[in-house]
Amino acid sequence: MDTKKVFALIAACAIGLFFWNSPFLYPLRILTTIFHELGHALAAKASGYEVQEIVINQDGTGYCRYLTDRSFFKQVFIASSGYLGSTVMGAALLFWCLRVKNAGRLILAFLAAVLLVVCVVWTRSVFGWVSSIALALTLGMCARKLAEGTNQIIAVFLSAFVGLYSVHDIRHLVTRTPVPGSVADTEALQELTHIPAPVWAVVWLVFSVVVLLAAVFKGFDRPDPSDALSRKTAGRA
Repeated sequence: MDTKKVFALIAACAIGLFFWNSPFLYPLRILTTIFHELGHALAAKASGYEVQEIVINQDGTGYCRYLTDRSFFKQVFIASSGYLGSTVMGAALLFWCLRVKNAGRLILAFLAAVLLVVCVVWTRSVFGWVSSIALALTLGMCARKLAEGTNQIIAVFLSAFVGLYSVHDIRHLVTRTPVPGSVADTEALQELTHIPAPVWAVVWLVFSVVVLLAAVFKGFDRPDPSDALSRKTAGRA
């Protein structure tokens, strides 16, 4: 087990839990908001809808606007795909980081490319453009200039942080007081399904925790190359 990756994972959990609202983490909160809205956009495209725009605001909020025919099941799927999409993306990246020995540089380059594509294709706010490009350039420079070991630690930290965003935010949705003019994803689902918003939040929370834990355990459960060599040698005997 790579102790540096373990440390980066623990650090991401601790920082995300205790310092979420720190101004030093503001760029990471914007990053997670972008991935949240990307989850909605990808779900809308998968449902056959046209995505019109993604807007990212300076306060860390955002929204994805798309054309819809008001199909019940598609609306439930899209509304759930913000938080759950962030969780799945974070878990997939985390699994990739932990499972593959030298994937740090490739993962940071991949994230930079995703941010640029989202910026060009769907983002329609000035702040969204500026923040996406700035984050993409930063990640790209890290991938290009830093040592692979450092890139691996950064990749683990970012992946865990993106995944933990859902866990952190969903906890607050359980006890959220509706804000006039602002509709959370759980409240949109409550209107659609008549199932209380806190119930949706709890379901999402359980799903997110299970998926993230599975990514961590499966990621660290990397086969020992010497065992594979022994099995291959035994098979030839």
